[in-house]
Amino acid sequence: MIRNLMVHLTSIILFIKRNIFGAPLDHLADSIGNHYAMQLSTYANLVESWGYKNVGIILCHIRTIQNQFQDENEEDEEVVEMYDIPYLKNEVGMMIADYSSKHIYKTAKTLF
Repeated sequence: MIRNLMVHLTSIILFIKRNIFGAPLDHLADSIGNHYAMQLSTYANLVESWGYKNVGIILCHIRTIQNQFQDENEEDEEVVEMYDIPYLKNEVGMMIADYSSKHIYKTAKTLF
């Protein structure tokens, strides 16, 4: 189910119109930040469903800075940049409800 939900998230993202997400997330701008926020919020929602409490979402971007003047034996410097990511809990709920309304009923109907 989680894999199917992630595929559904991807399909919502792919049906982008006028630089916004597709329904039901058509109030969100299509941006890299919102893509990350939706992906990480979906993971946070999954973890909350196991009984954990979400206290925040942080994206850590680790990049290597290469110094052209350093010796071969010296290691490159690594820099960590941290970004607070908004928890789009309501949007994840809308996405799950949309997916369920389109797919879960059909699956249950064919099983019984």
